[in-house]
Amino acid sequence: MAAVLFLSLPHSANWLLRVDVLLIYGLLTAVSLTFGVVLADRLQLSSAHVVGMLAFLSLPFGLIGMMTWALGSGGVLAEVIRVVRERRSGSQTYRAPARWWRVIFTVARITVPFYCAGIVYHAVGGTLPLNDLTPTSLLPLLIYSLLYVGLYIGIYLTEIWYGGQPLDSLRQMRAEVLIALFLPIPFGLLGSGVYNNGSDVLFSVYITGFAALLITPYAISLTQRRLRTQLDNYRQLSSANQALYNSQRQRVAQFSALNEVLMRLNGTLSFDVVLETITDSALMLSGGSAVSVYMYWDDVKGALALVRSSGLSQRFTINPPDPLMSQAASKGTSAPIVPLIISDAGQSEQAAALRDLLLDEGKRAWIELPLLVGGVLVGVLVLYFDQPHEFAPETIEVLRTFANQVAQALSNARLYAITDEALERRVGQLLALAAIGHELTATIDLKTICNLVLNHALDATRSTMGLMQLFDEHDQTELVVKRGYNAATLDDPMPYLTGMVGEVRRRGEPILISNAEADPQYARFALSAQSQLTVPVLQNTTLLGVIMLQNPQPGAFSTEDIDFIMQLANQAVIALDNARLFRRTMEARDRLQLILNNVQEAIILLDSTGTITLANPRADLLGFQPEALLDKSVLTLMEENPNFATVLGYTPQELTELVRHLTGGVMPADEPTSYSLESRYLARQVIPITDDEMRGALLVFYDETERIHLAQTREDVSRMLIHDLRSPLTAVTTSLKLLNELTPKDSNLRPLVDSTSESGRRAIRKILQRVDSLLDVSRMESDFLALDVEPTPLTAVVQTAREELDPIAQEINVTIIAELPDDLPLLSIDSDKVERVLLNLIDNALKFSGDGSAVTIRAQHNGGRMLQIDVIDQGPGVPDDYKTRLFDRFVQVKDQKGKRRGSGLGLTFCRLVIENHGGRIWVWDNPAGGSIFSFTLPTLKEKDKTKEVQKA
Repeated sequence: MAAVLFLSLPHSANWLLRVDVLLIYGLLTAVSLTFGVVLADRLQLSSAHVVGMLAFLSLPFGLIGMMTWALGSGGVLAEVIRVVRERRSGSQTYRAPARWWRVIFTVARITVPFYCAGIVYHAVGGTLPLNDLTPTSLLPLLIYSLLYVGLYIGIYLTEIWYGGQPLDSLRQMRAEVLIALFLPIPFGLLGSGVYNNGSDVLFSVYITGFAALLITPYAISLTQRRLRTQLDNYRQLSSANQALYNSQRQRVAQFSALNEVLMRLNGTLSFDVVLETITDSALMLSGGSAVSVYMYWDDVKGALALVRSSGLSQRFTINPPDPLMSQAASKGTSAPIVPLIISDAGQSEQAAALRDLLLDEGKRAWIELPLLVGGVLVGVLVLYFDQPHEFAPETIEVLRTFANQVAQALSNARLYAITDEALERRVGQLLALAAIGHELTATIDLKTICNLVLNHALDATRSTMGLMQLFDEHDQTELVVKRGYNAATLDDPMPYLTGMVGEVRRRGEPILISNAEADPQYARFALSAQSQLTVPVLQNTTLLGVIMLQNPQPGAFSTEDIDFIMQLANQAVIALDNARLFRRTMEARDRLQLILNNVQEAIILLDSTGTITLANPRADLLGFQPEALLDKSVLTLMEENPNFATVLGYTPQELTELVRHLTGGVMPADEPTSYSLESRYLARQVIPITDDEMRGALLVFYDETERIHLAQTREDVSRMLIHDLRSPLTAVTTSLKLLNELTPKDSNLRPLVDSTSESGRRAIRKILQRVDSLLDVSRMESDFLALDVEPTPLTAVVQTAREELDPIAQEINVTIIAELPDDLPLLSIDSDKVERVLLNLIDNALKFSGDGSAVTIRAQHNGGRMLQIDVIDQGPGVPDDYKTRLFDRFVQVKDQKGKRRGSGLGLTFCRLVIENHGGRIWVWDNPAGGSIFSFTLPTLKEKDKTKEVQKA
């Protein structure tokens, strides 16, 4: 460029004649450069070369130097205008050195093509100035134009390259480049003719139009640039939206796949299936090429173990490296464990420990995801990639969610596997215990039970030595069975007292010795034993025995062994208890059989079905052999023997009803029944059995023949004695009556005779009453006294008793008072015996009544079946310890003496009479002092009242 400018220096003053035109061309050059076609940011391509063509073709060749300087000046002016515009807009894109280089390139682009192409045009014979286009001028013009444009575009490309801008933008703007380079050329060529052949006005119009032509592409390109920028923005926005849409679709697909994976993980508890699902799903979700799963196998978190891998070599799986995350976990930091990302193993310093190994595997990137359950690290999931890989935050979040679910699924599967294994082991133990239970319940021999328990304990714990010791109720050794010891090992009892067996006896809980050398109290029954397990056999808190097992290996017994032996001991407790219960039952049965064989009563036991389950030898009392009755139904025996029910004291209907009650589980109360069988008198009593273990009835038969014969003999003797006493007493009574009749009424001895004879008659009646009471007591106790029951008013009985005892009451100054309501019902009683009851009770009250006191007879009816009669005295009363015994034979209160001495049979007679009437008698304290003797008697039933009215 410098050479061109130097060669273009003017050599004459001819240019002064064309200074106006040169100035116009310089300004057009500046306008063209200022308003060039906008190709890109900071990149314009102007049509300034067309201005050069116009200037060159419109002026003589001699002015080429001045034209070069005029066009170069226009380029400088254009750069000045650009700098001013940039400063005003505040967008200075070039520093000072760069701006100078831009000025140089601009001036070179204007001057160098202009000068070189002009020299060539002149050399090839081109016409200057060019007034008209002729065929001869076309070839030089074509050469001129191509050379001019070629040099112009070449320098322009050099400028772009030097400025560091990409040349690709020109390829994209080919149309704009062609328009800027070639479109204005015809208009420029036309300007030469206008300048040389036209007027100044026409040239001015031309220049104005030419300037507009130069500016118009700038405006159009600027508008296109703005539109293109907006279009690019829209395209970028659309691309961003498309990318966002694709990203969202990808995330939806990932979440859908993740949801499907979670369903598959939650659908199984198989550890292998879960691992297989994890490896397949991890590669699908991440797009990786390999995966490995590490887990801790213990709660100590000692080391991670590779449990499953995919896409890795066998060398890797045989000797897997620890994940980088395991180092951070081993430091025990409290910071949250986050995924560890290696985007490029070749560049990351953090991956140095695993770089060589994984590069050999062809893995350039990986991500380590912690497997956390409840905040505790249980393993690591590692995903590998063949190429460097950038992990988007969304992808990391999806993988973390996947890792959390993987951790839970692995934890659940592992827990299930552990539980299943424990359950399977437990089921095996239970099955073994069930089999042992069947064996133990099949025998009732204590030694056999102990041998079975010891054998199973040795087999289950793989021990070679052991013993089982039983204790009796006195805590003494009852039985010892042993295995693996010599015969003399347990002859000395001291090891029991000082060793672990004795300690277990005292503590009542299992003791485990894992190392015999470390325990000074350990008493080894075999020198080869190194570990020992001793378990008590307990029934509640009672020690039945101990099981001791020994093993030559230290630590041979586990917690599971202890649990199993304790359960075995519990099984043994049941078997031992059954055996001892059976032994006690057999002993009790033998004792019971001995008792039953020696009792005098015949005993027959019926179960709830009416089957005879027991009959003692005294069943021969009924004419049966016990063997003929056992295990037979009563109904069957009735069919075989028509007299069977009669022998038992039943009618066939009654015995059938008894069986029906037994079968229904309801056994009514049965009073003792007496009946005669041929020459024997029998009494039968039915005792219901309602025990939890058995329901039925016990039939007891008493032989009453001897008792009845004795009672009859006693009755005969009593009658004879009474008869023998009545005859002389009757004679005495007749004599006293005759003496009373023979004594004159006006005789002085008459009062004395009357009182004496009356006292004698009372004494005789008293003797006869006591004899009758003694006889009646014997009869009633022997059930031979029959009551002569008839409707009787109580007032009549009380009145007769008062009249009998009033003389005695008057003698001792005691008043007998009767408080009887008028509406008392009739009594259904034996009036003679009830009168004697009243006489005994009133006479007894008179004996202990003080001078001036009263004896009150009171009756009350509460509307029930019975009427209560009270005999109230004001004597010393009856002590509490005599109130129940006072009605027994010959019982009298000590240290209490009445006015007359009694026999001790009166109250016994009263009790028997009242009880035979269905009532009861008792004594209680009188609140005012003394005693109240109360008894109840039955009233007349309504149907009996009707019969009585009909008789009347």
